[in-house]
Amino acid sequence: MSKAGTKPGKSGAIHDLRIWHRFLLRLLVGAMRLWASTLRLQIPAECHAYWEALKERPGLVVVWHNRLFMGPELLHRYVHKGQMAALVSASADGAWMSAVLELFGIAPVRGSRNRRGRKALLELVAARQAGKSILITPDGSRGPVYVMKPGAAALARETESDVYLLSINFSRAWRLRSWDRFYLPKPFSRAEMRVQCVPAEALMAATSCEAATKILEGALNDLTEDELLGKGVNAES
Repeated sequence: MSKAGTKPGKSGAIHDLRIWHRFLLRLLVGAMRLWASTLRLQIPAECHAYWEALKERPGLVVVWHNRLFMGPELLHRYVHKGQMAALVSASADGAWMSAVLELFGIAPVRGSRNRRGRKALLELVAARQAGKSILITPDGSRGPVYVMKPGAAALARETESDVYLLSINFSRAWRLRSWDRFYLPKPFSRAEMRVQCVPAEALMAATSCEAATKILEGALNDLTEDELLGKGVNAES
């Protein structure tokens, strides 16, 4: 790792964290997990079967970027450790998310449309073929919020994978002034996890990747509660 905290790559640098940053992050993640343990998690009865299916039949797990506070913790609880990978930006911000995911036993694959994108896609395909599930935030890393990019549908069609749509709705939460108005649930509040599975067959039968993306976007938004839904613009604007 260079002094600038980057690793060179064929399609651009991959930002990484310094050792003292990683030590600090361990403390922060410990606090985050303690914070999450105070939440009253509610899972509708019909959703339990989806998690059991995910253990037996790995696929893609798709969650909006602003619901990520609970996402890694839930996947750590319900999916076997070491059996997941996640697409993370190669940027400096992505370095922090990458390190967080590693602490939850989720292997990061670094890349985006503008940096290391093709290689990251090949690594995700290889991870799926090796039997891992893949975590994707389809409106990251800069939005617009609740607007799905085609990557999730393309990967699902390429690997013929089922897609598990995950939304976590909070009864009380703070909202950050970020592009997606990121949710920080208040301690001891209620978190409801909603899940729906879109079978690979439905996505393969779609007329195009764009059509498959619209299927996933509509279904995930149906699970999601937020006054910003449907605006199709960054939450900052």
